[in-house]
Amino acid sequence: MTNRLWIAAFLGLTACAGARIETAQPSAASQAQPLVHETRVATSRSAAHPMVSQSWLQFRDARGEWLDQLGQPLLSCATAKPKTKTAECKQREASFEIAYGLAALHRITRSSQYAEAADLAVDAKALRTLDSLEPYAAAWFLAMVRERELGMRNDPRHDDLHAAARTVADKLETQLLELDDHKRTQGILFGSEKNVAWLLVNLWRWAEHVEDADRTARLADFTREHFLHDEMDSWCPLPVDNSPETFEFFPPCLNRAMTVLTVMPDQIANPWLAEFATNQSELSPIRDTPWSTHAALNFSRSFGLWTMYKTTGEPEYRKLYVDHVQTQMNEIARDQRTGGALDPWIAAFGVYAVGLSYGS
Repeated sequence: MTNRLWIAAFLGLTACAGARIETAQPSAASQAQPLVHETRVATSRSAAHPMVSQSWLQFRDARGEWLDQLGQPLLSCATAKPKTKTAECKQREASFEIAYGLAALHRITRSSQYAEAADLAVDAKALRTLDSLEPYAAAWFLAMVRERELGMRNDPRHDDLHAAARTVADKLETQLLELDDHKRTQGILFGSEKNVAWLLVNLWRWAEHVEDADRTARLADFTREHFLHDEMDSWCPLPVDNSPETFEFFPPCLNRAMTVLTVMPDQIANPWLAEFATNQSELSPIRDTPWSTHAALNFSRSFGLWTMYKTTGEPEYRKLYVDHVQTQMNEIARDQRTGGALDPWIAAFGVYAVGLSYGS
């Protein structure tokens, strides 16, 4: 039993289960290697400008082609006839990951094909489910509407989902703030669809997008109380993420760092990061994994790594971000050469990961 599972059992928690749990033995976890540099925390959220590395230049050269590659399964899902849609497409449309990926691709590339397909992915049937959305899907919906509004500013339809998103945000905040101690702790310590950090960060970004200062203040209070207390520092240091469970597709402790750095003001986040990063281990990308969850995990780790880079300006974090994205894109290319199809779920995570490098 891993340390986190022991903590969960001690607290009376059940194992964190989700729709994508795999029951076989997990693949070997990546090995932890200590970072050799001394972490330097920037005095503001504007990252320093380190020397441009060759790997970063290569990444920038490749990312446009990668987005085209990641966009193909999303386009196929959105444009398929209802009778020919795969079960995977239907599931990912229902949780708005398909629509998110297409909206983000439109914002980044300005290609109308993605905007048109995003409209198809958010049809009347999908919108009828908003009242019963699970929190995981609600987070993707808010991310999708934000991307849509940013990418369609000059289109009269840019805010056609705005009112619906406000309603979804209200419900998601209520669900988040009313979690009992067990479910909240479980949601922080495990990287399943119930991951609290994923819900909180996307809700906060929506609140910032619509300039809802009251909500951002409430979410900051929630983060301070539940993400920064002493027990969480001992339960969820970054090295935990080197040993993912087979069902995990988010890195819980890196997500915790992403949340603190995103939500909390500099005077709280920066001193905390300096201490948090002192004991960290370098995460190596997961290779040759049989689990779709761990393929998504390479991309979702990059979310937090990019946040740490943008906060500190440390090139090591950008290198780790590049390594994780590059590794998973290489894995995708290898699978496709042998006839494998790219899972649209993983493609949506990939768009989110690569899109971070373009800003918003």
